[in-house]
Amino acid sequence: DARQFARGRTRMTDQEHHRFFPGWERTRRIFRIGLPIMAGMSTYVFLELVDMLFVGWLGTTALAAVGISVFLTFLYLAMFGGVTIAVQAATSRLVGEGHTEDVGRFLRTSLAIVMVAAPVTSVPLVWFAPEILGLMSDDAEVVATGQDYLRWLFASATFFAMGSAFMGFWNGTERPGLYLRVVLLEAVLNVPLNYVLMFGFGPIPAFGVTGAGMGTCTAAIAGVIYHLVLASKHVDGFAVGAVRVHLPVVLRLMIPAGFQQFLDSLALTTMFRIVAYIGTAEVAAYSVLVNLVGAVGLPAWGLGMAGATLVGTAMGARDLDGANRWAWDVVKIGTLAMVVLGIPFWLFPELILSIFIHEPDAMAAAILPCQ
Repeated sequence: DARQFARGRTRMTDQEHHRFFPGWERTRRIFRIGLPIMAGMSTYVFLELVDMLFVGWLGTTALAAVGISVFLTFLYLAMFGGVTIAVQAATSRLVGEGHTEDVGRFLRTSLAIVMVAAPVTSVPLVWFAPEILGLMSDDAEVVATGQDYLRWLFASATFFAMGSAFMGFWNGTERPGLYLRVVLLEAVLNVPLNYVLMFGFGPIPAFGVTGAGMGTCTAAIAGVIYHLVLASKHVDGFAVGAVRVHLPVVLRLMIPAGFQQFLDSLALTTMFRIVAYIGTAEVAAYSVLVNLVGAVGLPAWGLGMAGATLVGTAMGARDLDGANRWAWDVVKIGTLAMVVLGIPFWLFPELILSIFIHEPDAMAAAILPCQ
């Protein structure tokens, strides 16, 4: 049956068990799930870097405003960050247990939570965006430049959070390619929209930094619509069924995972405030550096999500030893990949940074931290 099949896919031979690095079959399965996730996440990192590239031409103040605004948004979205883990962990376990009926139950429940909580909490953030940005920077020009951009990001929060729930579901059912399709659509829309709205084209005026927020919001809405289209085709009746009965499972996984992500984001956001005491050029440098760190961390995030699916499937098949080994195999492969990706940033920091930073003060502040 389905449970025996899932259990069989997670069992290892004694020889595999004693290898430091996993064998070819296990490695291939990790990458079969992880590579589409990494590709999707790399697209998001790419979009952030493209934003930084465009914004860099508007000056150091614009870079600082965008960097602070992005991480304030991350801090807020971290409260909903646990939906990805909740949906993925619960759904992958259903797959491992062999359940085929209403496999979208946890996706439906998470979407209900997001669609109630996110709009209610994001409205006051949109209203008080200038005051919130002012808490992070004493530079009035940074606040004036970034306040409308921050408003657009907060307005996009509901769609970002819904996309996170869908990402957890596609990963949990070992269909990350569908998630990748959505991300590619968002990229195709986001890059030209940001350019046109930031710098103007024909009758469309230049909105500057605010245009980047407008483009990001539009792409996020389009992404959710495409997720819904794909779900209607690939998940029978996911939008119809009970929600309340599944709330305890989702909240039990979502709340601690979201709190962990909130603390991570709070640490990065607090660093922005500390760096802001030094100067605007340093904030601009830090904004670029944090996004570059995201590029190096892609293997950790992408393969980590693949590992979560494999662990959940193994636990559903009651193969606890296999679940443990999947976790360690992913750690080993991900660590090696991060080391390899980090080498160019250590050897050629100025060459890489010059793509995004065009002012000497910010460049000088960024080189050593980049290494």
